[in-house]
Amino acid sequence: MNAVSHVPIAQWLAAIQEVALQNPKLDDALRDRLVRGIAELNEVAQCLD
Repeated sequence: MNAVSHVPIAQWLAAIQEVALQNPKLDDALRDRLVRGIAELNEVAQCLD
């Protein structure tokens, strides 16, 4: 568990996005919303670093 806490947030977000975008049930609107949300979370993560 300790090793997991040392993984940068941006790396977690990239992995989540990669897996989520492979979901065939995502339509274009949901895909765009996911990408925008991940981008916003990355901005927050940069502020926290």
